[in-house]
Amino acid sequence: MRAPRTVVLLAATSALVLGSTVAPAAAATSTVTTITDLTTALADCSSAPNTIVIGADIVAAATELQVPCDTTIDLTTHDLTLLSIAIGTGVELTITGPSDGTEGLLTTNASGSLTQAGILTTGATLRVAGGAILATGGIYGGGIGAGGIGQSAGELIVEGGTVTAVSGAVYGSAIGGANGGGNPGGDGGVVTVTGGSVFASTTSPYGVAIGGGAGTPGGRGADITVTGGVLTASGTGSGASTLGGGDAYGVSTGGAGSLTIGAEGAVVLSSGVGSGSTVFGPGLSSFNVAQGAPGTVVVDGDLRIPSGILRMPSGTSITVGATGRILGSELTPTVGASFVGPATITNNGVIALAPAAELVTGNSRTLTYSDATPSTTVFGPTLDAGFRALADPPTGTAWNTSPDGTGTWFTGATDTSGSGTTPLFAAGAGSVAVSAEPADLTATAGEPFTPPVTVLDSLGDPVSPQPAVTFASSDCPFTGDAVFETAGVCTITATSTWGPFSPATEFDITVVAADADSLEITPSATSVAEGGSLSFTVTGEDEFGNAVDTRGVVLTSSVPTDVVDGLSVTFPTASPHTITATLGAVSASVTIDVVPVVAPVEQPPVSNGTEPDALASTGSALGASAPALAGLAALALLSGTLMVFGRRRHI
Repeated sequence: MRAPRTVVLLAATSALVLGSTVAPAAAATSTVTTITDLTTALADCSSAPNTIVIGADIVAAATELQVPCDTTIDLTTHDLTLLSIAIGTGVELTITGPSDGTEGLLTTNASGSLTQAGILTTGATLRVAGGAILATGGIYGGGIGAGGIGQSAGELIVEGGTVTAVSGAVYGSAIGGANGGGNPGGDGGVVTVTGGSVFASTTSPYGVAIGGGAGTPGGRGADITVTGGVLTASGTGSGASTLGGGDAYGVSTGGAGSLTIGAEGAVVLSSGVGSGSTVFGPGLSSFNVAQGAPGTVVVDGDLRIPSGILRMPSGTSITVGATGRILGSELTPTVGASFVGPATITNNGVIALAPAAELVTGNSRTLTYSDATPSTTVFGPTLDAGFRALADPPTGTAWNTSPDGTGTWFTGATDTSGSGTTPLFAAGAGSVAVSAEPADLTATAGEPFTPPVTVLDSLGDPVSPQPAVTFASSDCPFTGDAVFETAGVCTITATSTWGPFSPATEFDITVVAADADSLEITPSATSVAEGGSLSFTVTGEDEFGNAVDTRGVVLTSSVPTDVVDGLSVTFPTASPHTITATLGAVSASVTIDVVPVVAPVEQPPVSNGTEPDALASTGSALGASAPALAGLAALALLSGTLMVFGRRRHI
């Protein structure tokens, strides 16, 4: 039990001693201006990882540059021209420089050799952070990747800058494994793009743009991941894929490998259209050999295939995520590659091209039209997103999922996700109907009014649920909820927002005053003799200043003996009388001065001495006038009695 503790202690002590006595060499940075300086700097691994700065244009087209230890070459603004670069096993070479148009160009051209790669990455890593690279492979070698016979590619990481790789004349790949001839072809390695631009092309009949080398069997395709930047690959060979496995002279073709496109990544692929061409997949061969393993494609960004064929042998897995799109070119996104099954694409995003509907699951919806217009198939969550357009409907109609227009009105933004067939019908605009009941067309000032309208479908039936209707009036302003404040006749325009149409109608309503808010009572006179009568006029307004109907007003008097008849009052007694007009909860009053009536006293006539004959004839001063005098005396007595009674009554 003690021995292990002793071993651990000794190991720890040794590590402390070594750590205290051996200091790591500092990384070196050097600037070179000749191929000799560059070769010497690369050979010195005592201070690796090293950084070598290219200080002048260097042309050494016959030189194969060896990279034995981790090194960064900064091109700055200078060009470096070589035959090839061979990166040692387990070594990482980083190429960097500006990416603003002033960057230097690293050129390798091994096209005249048999087996060399432009940049050999077998068992190694090439990382590109900036600058520009143009690499061309030999007859059997890759532009970037493997050289020799049947070697496999290592790892290519592109973070920035521009990388262009070109295959050899007949058998090589632009990026990937080497041709094996009668031996197995080399595998395609790993390609990761997080930024910058990568261009890979081949015209070789047996080579791939990126992937495995031809052989017996063919090499497996590369595992490619693009999460940023753009990767563009073109392969016009008759016996290989643009991306994928190598052709085979026997046994089987190379497996397809994989392609993963992140949400910020973009890949552009094109191929020939012959029987041996495909933009992705296992190798294709004109020999009678088995086909290699199918591959996997995951598209969460953009995959553009402006030309060529995408062959999907059984077992191929292609998934388009919610943010993914398969498109044609930028100018014509709906035109591009054709698709050959039997495998299908699981589409949760967009396919702008036109595969057969049976080759797509997920977003794959066919729209049929009631007027026999050819159907539309959209591979996207909406027509707009899927780069499709509705057929033009007959004049005066629009497309709806129901003949009467009560279904879903279809536009470019309507949800088309999922699969299946959706019939569309040419539906009319419908109409807005108005109630003919007078009570429905009467509004009260200050109270919300519900316009009596109903939206009808194209067949004349009420729409359910009723769509929104907006109201406007040019002669009667109103606030929200159709609250009017001015009494009178108002013309209202009702407009429906149902579907793509705006059916509308005009109608009149009558706005009546609200309840009385104030009254004014006006007498025919402000005073009247006792026993007389007066008439009264009563007017009123609501809170908005509208005249109210006062036909229901009631008059009352402060003197109970007054006689009220409608808007007329008789005043039997003299005194101040208060007359009050009441309408609902509102009243107004006026005071009337009722004055007493005093009967006039008739005086007897006075003699003026012009009637002497009367006295003479009667023999008396009274004579024939005696009865008249007696009557006058009686009348005077009666008048005195009446005056006392009137005063009492007044009292």
